[in-house]
Amino acid sequence: PHRSSGINAEYGGHDEDVILTCSDVLRGIYQLVPQDGHYWAVGIASRGEPNQPNELSGWLCDDGFTDSTATQLCQRVLGTSFGKRAPSGALTQGLPFVAIGYSCQPDGQCRDAAYEDSPLACNDQTERAAVYCYNAERDYEVKVFGTVVSLTRKIFMKIRVKYLKEGEVHHLHGDSAKDKISVE
Repeated sequence: PHRSSGINAEYGGHDEDVILTCSDVLRGIYQLVPQDGHYWAVGIASRGEPNQPNELSGWLCDDGFTDSTATQLCQRVLGTSFGKRAPSGALTQGLPFVAIGYSCQPDGQCRDAAYEDSPLACNDQTERAAVYCYNAERDYEVKVFGTVVSLTRKIFMKIRVKYLKEGEVHHLHGDSAKDKISVE
């Protein structure tokens, strides 16, 4: 059945889930659940009462989930420019697969199928869908862990710099660039 594509996004705080609501998604409300490594698992919540948190009811199986669909999901939920599939994972929190085949058309219409109605079987250990969401193809994340001012008035800082390529932590070969860091 064709449904309107009304979209409503609720943005949580830094450590909270971000929730996407699409009226044309039939299984429930899609949530991006933060995981280690700058990516999010794709979960589905049951529709709750207005202004009440929606409880996670299960996960999306990655069968049929593409980079272009990941991009649309990231754009709608987080407002990022790009998205791509992240490594699929195992079921967690004791929750089952509830949807499969989530896809969005270029016009923004999204659909999925009930997992229990699918002839396909997803592996509980390896097929939970996940996404990387990002704004720039290459980006950096800098964290300052501490600063100390010596008696000679020199400043020492302990920092960690992560290089992100398409939203994913990218481990550079060697660390020759660390000598080029300067503070102005």
